[in-house]
Amino acid sequence: MGNKPKNIQFKNQKNANVQFDIIKLEDLYTRKDINHSIETNHKVEFYILMLVEDGLGSHTIDFNDYECSTGTLLTIRKDQIHKFSAENSLKGNLLIFTN
Repeated sequence: MGNKPKNIQFKNQKNANVQFDIIKLEDLYTRKDINHSIETNHKVEFYILMLVEDGLGSHTIDFNDYECSTGTLLTIRKDQIHKFSAENSLKGNLLIFTN
């Protein structure tokens, strides 16, 4: 199966004491503070709700591809492996949170 996916821990960039954050999906592709490629498999140690508000694309969760368009809501559980597609034109929001 190749390289072992990198484990990604939760970190709120603005307030380390807050255990949730909302991130614009389109901003995720340009963030410089992420120490991994969002376009390769990685395992999250937190939960994600991804709401697509515009665009077309796909998202891979546990090696299954899901087509996304306006109105798509994806849930990614703690310890799931996922990756964002490089070809995405998706816009929306990610709600990330811990236990």
